[in-house]
This record gives sequence, structure tokens and C-alpha cells, in this order.
Amino acid sequence: MSNSNWKNYEEVACFLLNRYREYFGITQFQPKGNLVGIESGTIWELDAIGVNIDGEPMCLVECRCVKNPQKQKDLAAIAYQIKDCGADSGILVTSVEPQLGAKKVASSAGIQTVILSSNSTKQEFIMKFRSIMSVGLLDSLKISASFGGNFQLKKG
Repeated sequence: MSNSNWKNYEEVACFLLNRYREYFGITQFQPKGNLVGIESGTIWELDAIGVNIDGEPMCLVECRCVKNPQKQKDLAAIAYQIKDCGADSGILVTSVEPQLGAKKVASSAGIQTVILSSNSTKQEFIMKFRSIMSVGLLDSLKISASFGGNFQLKKG
């Protein structure tokens, strides 16, 4: 992925996270920032930071627009970053569903996964988190569905 593509992916991810911030219990997601690790003293570059009403960092965001699923060691690294920065939780925004072991690490570390299509823009996107699927479209879309079985409609 080219430099401009991953930067765009991070910007779109932050924009969309802000649109749905109430679902994450966050006041605002701020784009690209640095935090100093409490234990390590190292400077962490973050793709986005979710802050509370006082501006205190609560949630770290890592964006990974990839072709292969994230592994458990990838999520373990994010989990350490969250702990070292003193955040309460994290969000992994990725274009591919993580591996099972990675999902287990994420769950135990308070990391939510957001699946965001790799070619997303602020207007056109497919995003899935928890049990929510959100789609942004500029063009019209025709959806048809068929259902089998017997249905009975009752009035009132």
C-alpha cells in the first residue's frame, strides 16, 4: 500500500469513528498523535486517539489496511501499547477480519475490532463493528431479497 493510501485509510477511519463515537463511549476521536509510555518512556505514534470530555486519552486506535488477517502477536503488541499509554481500551480498524487467536487477545485486552473496506472514502464505505453494518453510498443501490415460508399479517 502506498504512503498516500494508508494515510487516507487512517483519515477515513478517524472520520467514521467520529461519526459513530457514541457507540464507543468516546467524546471525540483525534487524528494522528503521540503519547509517552508511562512504563517504557517511549513515544508512541498513534493513528487516532479517542478522548473523553476532559480531553484525556481513553482509547487508542490502530489502523491496519492489510491483505492478511492480523495475528495474535499483532494484537498483543497493541494491547501493550494501550497499557503503556494508560488508556482504558483500544480499537483496531482493519480491512480483514483478524485470526481467531488475535480475536481472543483483543477480547481479553479490551480491544474492539472495526472492519473497514480498504477502498473506503468518507462518502463511500463498508464498515462493520459489533453487530452493526454501516454502508455509505453516493450512487443508488438496488437490493432485492426473497423469503420462503408462509407469513400471516395481523392488524393492530
